[in-house]
Formats: sequence, C-alpha cells, structure tokens
Amino acid sequence: MSENRNRPTRRTVLRSAVAAAAAAGVAGPLLTACSSGGGQDTAAQNAAVKLPAHVPHTAVPEPDLPRVHADGIDGYLHYPADAAKTVRKAPGKGGKVSAFVQTYTPAPPGASRNKYWRELNGRLNADLRMNIAAASDYKTKIATLMAGDDLPDFIQILGGGTVPELAPFLAAKCQDLTEFLSGDEIKNFSNLANLPQICWKSTLYNGGIYGLPIPRPRAVLALFSRDDLLEAKGLNPAPQTFDEWFEVMKEFNDPARNRWAAGNPLTLLTMVQMMLGMPNNWDVRRGKLVSTVEMEETKEALDALVKIQKAGLLHPDAFVASAPNQQWFNSGTIAFTVDPNNGWMSFFNSNVAGDSFKITGRPAFSFHKGQKPATWLQEPSFWNGFTALKKSDKDRTRELLGIANWLAAPFGSQEYLFRKYGLEGVHHKVDPKGDPIQNEKGKSEILGMGLQFVTDGPFTFYYPNEPDVVRGMRNFEDGFFKTAVENPVYGHYSSALSRKGAQLDQLLTDSKSEIIQGRKPVSSWDDTVQTWRQRGGDQIRDEFMMSIESA
Repeated sequence: MSENRNRPTRRTVLRSAVAAAAAAGVAGPLLTACSSGGGQDTAAQNAAVKLPAHVPHTAVPEPDLPRVHADGIDGYLHYPADAAKTVRKAPGKGGKVSAFVQTYTPAPPGASRNKYWRELNGRLNADLRMNIAAASDYKTKIATLMAGDDLPDFIQILGGGTVPELAPFLAAKCQDLTEFLSGDEIKNFSNLANLPQICWKSTLYNGGIYGLPIPRPRAVLALFSRDDLLEAKGLNPAPQTFDEWFEVMKEFNDPARNRWAAGNPLTLLTMVQMMLGMPNNWDVRRGKLVSTVEMEETKEALDALVKIQKAGLLHPDAFVASAPNQQWFNSGTIAFTVDPNNGWMSFFNSNVAGDSFKITGRPAFSFHKGQKPATWLQEPSFWNGFTALKKSDKDRTRELLGIANWLAAPFGSQEYLFRKYGLEGVHHKVDPKGDPIQNEKGKSEILGMGLQFVTDGPFTFYYPNEPDVVRGMRNFEDGFFKTAVENPVYGHYSSALSRKGAQLDQLLTDSKSEIIQGRKPVSSWDDTVQTWRQRGGDQIRDEFMMSIESA
C-alpha cells in the first residue's frame, strides 16, 4: 500500500475508512518506498536478488470472472464444491510458534475458549501463540518488540517509514530467507510459490529476502455512493465531472434530516487529486523527482475541498480522526465515502438498510470534462509491508516457512476454506449453492486472530452468496486499470523517510485540514511546501533519486 508524505497517506485513509475491510483481508493511500537497506548502494544490492519464482498452483480453480490486467484480481461467484488439499502433512513439529500481528477487529477468545484456535493448532501441529495488537497500538508495540531480545517467530512489519530504522533491525535480528526462497528454491513451498511475484519486492532489504509478503489488490481507492438513496431523490449516482458531482452532493445534502453528502475530507482530497490526473505521489520530470506536495494541482484540489466545505456538504464531525465514516455511510447519514474497493464486503456485513441497500464503488472520474484522471496503484503487499522471521537455525526456519506455506493456501483449497471460515456446523453453514456463511461464533473466533497478516494466499474477489458484490468489485477494477499510474519510487528506500516521515506526514495533514476548514488560505500551502522541503522532503527526494539511479 504507498506511503507518501505528499497526500493523505494510507495511514490517514485507513484510520477512517479501511478498518473492517482490512480485517477481512484487505487494504491506503499508498505506502511508498521501503524496500531496501540502509546504505547508498542498497538499491543495486536488492536489484541483484533473484526474486522467488512464480509457480501457479494447480489447485486453484478457474475463476468465474478472470482478471483483465496482469496486476488484477480473479473473481469467484461461489466456492468450489471439490476443494483440494494443498498440504499433505502438518508442517509443525508440535512446539510453540509465536506471531506478532495487528488487528482491526476485537481480539478473539484465547485458545482455551476458542474451538477454531484449537483446531488450527491441530492442523498445523503447533502451539500457536498470537500476540495481537490493535491497529492503533501497532507502532508502540512494534517499537517495544524491536527494543527487546525476546522476538516472536513471525513479526508483521508495516512499510513506508512506519517502522524507523527497519533495515538495520532486519539485518541484526531477522532471518535472511534468500537461500530458502530465491529463484526455484521456493518450489519447496508450493503455496508461497503461488504468490504474485511482484509482492516479493516489498521484502527486499540489505541485499536479501527478509520476509513474506501479504498479497493485496493494486486497484484500491474507490468513491462509494449510496445509489439507493440518491436514486430515491432522482439524483445521478454516476456523475462524470467534479462539477456534476458537486451538484449531486448539494441536492442530497439535508442537515435537518441528519444527512450530509460526505465525510472524511482528506480521503476526498485524494480522490480529487486523482480526478485531476496527478501523478502517483512522485513523478520524474527532466531527470528530477517531483512530489505531488509541490505540484500546483494540489492547490487546485484543496480549492475543490474548500468549496465542498463552504457549501456545508461535509458531516460536522468529518474532521475528527476517529470519525465513523463507514457507519455514516451504511446508515445513510452520508451518500459518498472513499474506501478501498474491498470495502464492499464490510459495507454489506454492516448493512442496516436490508434488501434495498444498493451501492457502487467507482474509480476516479474526470475533474473537468474531457480530462483524463489518474488512478493510483497501491503496492501489492499490505501497507507495502511483510512478515519477518526472527533469526533461527535452518531446521527451525524451514518449519516456520512450512507453517507460512499452509497459511498461504489459495482460494478453492481445503486449507483456505478452514482458515477463513472455520468448521462447518460450528463457525459456518454451507448454503444450497455451496457457499460458507459464517455465523457470529465464526466471526468472533476467527477474524480478530489476524492470521491474514502473517501471510495470505493471492487475493481474490469472493463474497459468500453475494455474486453481485463480486461483480461490483470487478467492474471497479476494470475501470481503474484503464487509467492506472505506478509510483516511480516503489521498491526504493529512503532512510530520511524512515526517520522523518511521520512528522512530515503530520505537517501535511494538519495544513490540509486547516485550509479545508477555512482557517488558512489555500495560498498558505506554499509555506507548508517550503517547511516540508526543509524538514526532510528534499532529503527524501535525493535519497529516492539516488536509489533509482543506482538500481
């Protein structure tokens, strides 16, 4: 996912928009550039690493809705009846295996009170010990772990500068997996070999492979609309330009009835930047990296958000960091929200409107008539991160990789069916079309464990017994890739971003909020840009450029 200090980052987006979707196995805006180590020549070192081979798994069923782009996602309307087994023998050796992960949902009951957990331990032949941190506590918890000597076997790492001085930590305390996974060596772990090869770029540090990716979609940010509510008022849920959208929002807005057009202004700002056709965080112009922070279009996007705010179209609590945007959207309090495409699932899980509930997720459309938008590709591993393994001997490393291989079983397999939905009759029932419908016990015992943040199978579009949701997700992706733009610094490292990124992110976020609320003029953004450059923006730019040139 890319974190760029030039716009509302994935941290900002996910804080208000992504929690439930991520728990289901998602994805913000984007987390950039954290693949490599701490020296000036690390890009060249990482470029020399042979990525794990990609070997499609024979157990994967043919999709009902095949991807239309190499980086796209296959869609399935129902779960296959003949699920295959991908791991013949339990991978563990019966001992303790520990993992540190984050979760966006309440932590599950402990193993002694959790039938799913006990069954999982049996299938893995391991005593799995989960250290589960709330997503809001991740940075504090990971800092404590890194400072100590008692590391868990699996350590979920978030990229984009979230974990300071990551490369030295990996070199000192984590396992270099290159000899186990590089090239054809990964064929010893058929489910890991099935992961998209591009995902592995996020694991490259210090000239080696230092973790396991967590595959996620690349086509992500969508503008969701409550089509049922808009159509009930005779409004067009699919405007083609910003001005058309603004008029629809004005017509829907009705504070007297507790209805506003939209919520989180920072995620809307990201969408408007894409409508304007802006580059994905950075752009190489005349041999020099230029940040979207510095581009004139950012002020045009801010102007658009000021217009929305002055018209009273934002929920009065829209600027609160913990604002429940998904709840507002589901209840009909707001008509539009920006969320990952995967948000379809969380919206339908929380549907309170019944059968009338009708939503659409759309990629960015044109700001001005005839203008081409730019949809920003996310990194292909969750938050541009990965899961590191603590240093161990070769036998222990192979055991842990075997467990990860089991967890990475693909859609359509027996392992995937159990890992996601638990035991039939206990955690889910199978409907007449063969889809596993999870019950409340299944949700409480499974979702909060965070197994999908150790590693995961290739992402798929699938929602049990809701084929229209799958079609909607695929329709969004088909449109997204027509205008998709890559971030040029993906796969490169900046030490300054690692050390200063959080502070610069806050500087930009605070300035955007002040401007949109009318407390400062849009022209004040020029001062923010100068401060950003002086406090580390220029250094981040130079380090990225040096990395690009040395690769």
